[in-house]
Amino acid sequence: MTTNTTATALVEHARDTNIDGCAYFHGFLSREDVDTLLPNKGDFLLRKSETAAGKWNYVLSLRCHDDNKVSPYPSPPNPNACTHFQTLRHYVLHRENKVYSFRNNRSYKDAIVMIDAHRNARWPLDSLVPTAVLTRPITKQSWEVRPHLHPLINQ
Repeated sequence: MTTNTTATALVEHARDTNIDGCAYFHGFLSREDVDTLLPNKGDFLLRKSETAAGKWNYVLSLRCHDDNKVSPYPSPPNPNACTHFQTLRHYVLHRENKVYSFRNNRSYKDAIVMIDAHRNARWPLDSLVPTAVLTRPITKQSWEVRPHLHPLINQ
């Protein structure tokens, strides 16, 4: 696939799903950059990521507690505070035949509708991680480039 064909596919894919206009869509963002943007359990954002040579996907990054790892630090004074490690999880939005899904097999024609449904119903994104629940979307800052407004993407 040529660079021009790849760029065209990116634009068509984004326009089909209305993702670019979503307040919590941050465009291309590395895992390292995501870590600082999601400080609290339940914080999430949507981004583009290259998953294999030349292939990209939408990825939902989420801060959650890993119930399988207990903190080595003494229990906090607050009895409601969690002593488990907070971890960052990255979920690829699977797209096949113009339908999106996560690992839990619920599928939608629109990625944003799918994410909002999971958030509103408080469904875990992963049956193996019950704390993988979307709580608070982290929106773009006013200074961040909006991919759908960038002239190179819209050519």
